[in-house]
Amino acid sequence: MNCFTVMNVRLTGLLLASFVILAPAMYFDLGEQEEKCLIEEIPEDTLVSVYNSQVKSVSASGQHFLCMQSNSTRFSVFAGDRLKVHLDVQMGEHTIDPNAAKAKDTMKAMEYNLQHLIDQMRYISRQQNFQRDREEKFRQMSEETNGNVLRWAIIQTSILLSLGIWQMKNLKNFLIEKKLV
Repeated sequence: MNCFTVMNVRLTGLLLASFVILAPAMYFDLGEQEEKCLIEEIPEDTLVSVYNSQVKSVSASGQHFLCMQSNSTRFSVFAGDRLKVHLDVQMGEHTIDPNAAKAKDTMKAMEYNLQHLIDQMRYISRQQNFQRDREEKFRQMSEETNGNVLRWAIIQTSILLSLGIWQMKNLKNFLIEKKLV
């Protein structure tokens, strides 16, 4: 492949990945009596807003499930007997109210924006701590696994060496017994 073609493919992939990362919402089709769940890694004490309701992460940090299910038995009015679900999940302390920017009191809007930035910094800090904890657990697990692999290799080597020595001893005794040596 041409060097420039590889670079163009990588650049295109990078651009597509950046657009996917920037997408704030998603939608999918939900069938009749069907349940869809999303798994999101959320640190402890994080506020999650889902369709005008806010849920605080009450359990410890880790995987949280966002599940949706239709309680309707008939919705053929929708696209091809499928319900189109638009999902916009925002995580952080506060979401930006679009009406706050239109407020006449500029000081209140600035204070609100400043509070939002502070909350976002706290959220980022919690995310970083959460990732550090996960990394530490993964590192410990990797070290334990490496130790187990090393022990198993030493055991296997010891067994092979002892079997080799035992076989050589038996071969020597056999050759002496047959008077070939």
